[in-house]
Amino acid sequence: MQLKILQFINTTIFLCVALFCLVLFNEISPNIGSSLNNILVNPAPIFSPNLIVPKIPPPPSPKPIVPLEVISNSAPPVSQNIVSTPVPVNAPVPGSNVSNLVTTSPSTSSSTTSSSNSFSTGSNISYTSTNWAGYMSSGEEYTTISGSWVVPSVSGVSGQTSSDASWIGIGGVSPSTDLIQLGSEDTVSSSGVVSRAIFYELIPSAAYLVSGFKISAGDNLSASINETSTNYWDITLTDTTTGQVFQTNVSYDSSNSSAEWIEEDPAINGNVVALDNFGSVTFSQASTTANNTSVDLLNSSPSSITMVSSAGQPIVKPSSINSSGNGFTLTQS
Repeated sequence: MQLKILQFINTTIFLCVALFCLVLFNEISPNIGSSLNNILVNPAPIFSPNLIVPKIPPPPSPKPIVPLEVISNSAPPVSQNIVSTPVPVNAPVPGSNVSNLVTTSPSTSSSTTSSSNSFSTGSNISYTSTNWAGYMSSGEEYTTISGSWVVPSVSGVSGQTSSDASWIGIGGVSPSTDLIQLGSEDTVSSSGVVSRAIFYELIPSAAYLVSGFKISAGDNLSASINETSTNYWDITLTDTTTGQVFQTNVSYDSSNSSAEWIEEDPAINGNVVALDNFGSVTFSQASTTANNTSVDLLNSSPSSITMVSSAGQPIVKPSSINSSGNGFTLTQS
C-alpha cells in the first residue's frame, strides 16, 4: 500500500514538472511547439519549397579552333613563288633602246673575238653609248637569253636622284624599236635613301616593278627570257640567295634582232638621271639561242659597249669575256 502511494506521488511530481517545463517553453518561443509538432506530423522535404535556388546557365558552346598564323622573320624558302601584280614604275627605268650607239675602233681591252665564229656578224666590233654598257649580239634571230648578276651596293650623287639598272634583253638595237627586258634597278634619292626592285619591260609599254619581291645588295639574281612559241614569252627571275622566284608569261611581237647583257643609266620620263655609284657588276651564265642554236656569250659573236659621257669620256667599261666564255665585269670609272 505504501509502495503504490509513493509511485502515485512520483508520477504526480513528474507530470507537474513536465507541465511546468512545457508552459515555460511556450512562454519563451510560442512557435517552437507548433513547429516541432509540424515537423513531427508533416516532415518537410530536404529543400524547402520557399528556398529560391539560383539557376545556373548552361556552359557556352565551345568556339571552333582557328589555326594560328605562323609569322617568321626568316628568308623565304627556296622556290617560293612571288604572286603579285606588277605596277608601272614611277622611278628611273631603262630607256626604250640604246642611246647614241656609236661604232668605235676594235679594242682588245673591251672586245673579244669568238673562239668559234658561229655567226657572221658582231665579232671584233666595239661600241660606245651614253646610257648602256655591256655586251650585245646581233645579226641573227634570237629567241632566248639568260644571265646572272649580283645586286651591287650603291651610293648616291649628292643633292639629286641617281640610279642604275642591270638587265638582259632581246631587241632594242637600232633599227629595231622593240625591246623585251628583265632585270633589277637601284635608285638613290636626293637624301641618300636606297630602294631596289626587279622589273620587266615590253617597249613601248611602261616598265613594271614586281611588288613583293625584295632584293638586297649581294643577292645573286638569275634571269631568263624564252620565246616558247611565236610572240609568246616566258619571263623568269630567281633570287638564288633568298629563294624568291618571279615568273610570268606575256605576248609580245619582237623583231628578235639582238640579245643584250647590260648595265644602264636609267631615265625618268625619257630623261637620263645621274648614274649612281655602283662600283662594279659582274654578269655570269650568259647565253642565248640564235638561229635555233644555243651558245654562250663568247660564241654568240658579241660586241662590247662602253658607256661614255656627253664629252665622250668612258664612264662604265666592260672587261674581256672570262675564260668560261659566259661572263664579264662592268667597272665604273
